[in-house]
Formats: sequence, C-alpha cells, structure tokens
Amino acid sequence: MSVDAGAGMSLADEIAIQRRRLPRLHRRDLPVYVAVGVVGVVALCAVAAPVLAPHDPAEQDLLFQFGSPSRDHPLGTDDLGRDVLSRLIYGSRVAAQVGLISVGIAILAGVPIGLAAGYAGRWVDTLLMRVMDALLAFPPILLAMAVIAGLGPGIRNAMIAIGIVFMPTYARLARGSALVIKEMDYALAARALGAGPARVVLRHIVPNSLAPILVQASLGIGIAVIAEASLAYLGLGSQPPNPSWGIMLRQASSFLEEHWFASIPPGAAIFVLVLSVNVIGDHLRDVFDPRLRGR
Repeated sequence: MSVDAGAGMSLADEIAIQRRRLPRLHRRDLPVYVAVGVVGVVALCAVAAPVLAPHDPAEQDLLFQFGSPSRDHPLGTDDLGRDVLSRLIYGSRVAAQVGLISVGIAILAGVPIGLAAGYAGRWVDTLLMRVMDALLAFPPILLAMAVIAGLGPGIRNAMIAIGIVFMPTYARLARGSALVIKEMDYALAARALGAGPARVVLRHIVPNSLAPILVQASLGIGIAVIAEASLAYLGLGSQPPNPSWGIMLRQASSFLEEHWFASIPPGAAIFVLVLSVNVIGDHLRDVFDPRLRGR
C-alpha cells in the first residue's frame, strides 16, 4: 500500500514536501552559512584592503585622538588618531597570512614525519615520535616565544614559530592514520603486488588521511590567529606600525580606564573570526565522520 501511495503522489505534492523540509535544513545549517560568510568577508578585506579601507592605516591625526564614531571614521580613532576601521581591515591581512601560512608550515613539516613514522615503524617510529613528544612537552606559548627568541621578533618568524608549535599535532594525526590504513586490505594487496613504500604511501595512505588533517587544519587556523595575537600583544609578533589585531589590543590596553571601548573592535574581530573558523571545522568533522553524518 505504501508503494501505491507513493506512486500516486503527484509532482506538486512532492514539491510541497521538499519545500517543507528546506526551512529545517536552512535553520540547521544557518550557523555554518554565517561562519562561511564571515570568513569570506575577512578574506575579501585581506585581498582588497587598499580599496576597502577609507583611510591610510598609518595616517595619524594627533588632534583627533580617541575620536568617537562618525561618518568619516565609522569606528572612531585610536590613541594616535588613526582610523580604527582601516586598521581592522588591514589587520585581516595579518590574520589571514598567519592562519594559512603557519598551518601550512605545520602540515608540510608534520605530516611527512607522521607518515614516515607510522609506515616504517620500529626505530624510525620511536625516534621521530620522541622528538615530537619533546616538542609537546613545552607549553605552546613558551615554545613559540623560545623559537622567536632565537629567530628574532617579526611576523615571518612568528608564523614559523606557530608552525613548529603545531607540527607535532599533525605528525601524530598522520601517524595514527598511517598505522590504521597500512593494515587495510587494499594497502596489503598493493604491497603484495610489488608496490613500493612510496607508492603505497602516496597512492593509498595520503588520500585516505586527508579528511582528519583537513578538519584539524580548519580548527588550527583559529588557534593560529589567537597565537599570533598573543605574540603581537607581547611584542614578539607583528611589529608597529604594521596594523595587527594583537597590536591594536596591546595599544588599547594602556588606556582601558579612560577609553575602554578602544579594545572592543580588535577583540571582537578576533572572537568572531575564530568562532566562525571553529564552526566550519566542526561542520567539516560532521561531514567527514560517517558516524555523525546522519545526525
């Protein structure tokens, strides 16, 4: 009877059912759409900062310090009379660079180490993983500060330091995937047919390890943004007069009692971007994990 009822359903009825399902789908995925929109806006600001910024981020007007929001300065000015909105827009460049480059460094350095340790095993696994464990033994911010102390302060060295801090996470993730996948039937069959280690790793292990690595990378971008802002706040990351959200927070912290509102724009920018990246990363985890896909 259910088959006959389904066969007798008209096209209009089917369309009506699908329309009733769509609003629930949109309400469920609305946070993801908003998060993607926020990340898209930040990316647009990073790419088109000279076009979108209403003022030069380094232009000073000492007669208009801590100016209130106005048509010319929508978010007001800072302690040196610089336009806050323009500095936020240019600061998105630093956030985008740090998020992408530092995570890229961690992936390019950590994933090959993890794959080599997981596939080779024995003393190779022991040696490489003990090095990664040694890096994990340091608190992340202290390890980053130690690397920058050796390389010198600056945005480039901050990205390298953050990449080194994140490297053990991707190494252990890739190692775990390699340990599981190399014992799968298709990997064992490839080795039985004479495939070498490089072919097995590149053809079978790497493609099947991408999902967890991509999820971790999406979450790591948000952590990298916070790490760079922390280093810039301590004077070890991006250096003045280069606009950075961490530098804006550090400068605003000196005037919290009289002008507490100066810390809100950079703090809100960091909060919204990191939250959006985490929402996207959580959604990617649900998509790639078959146990959560039907939830």
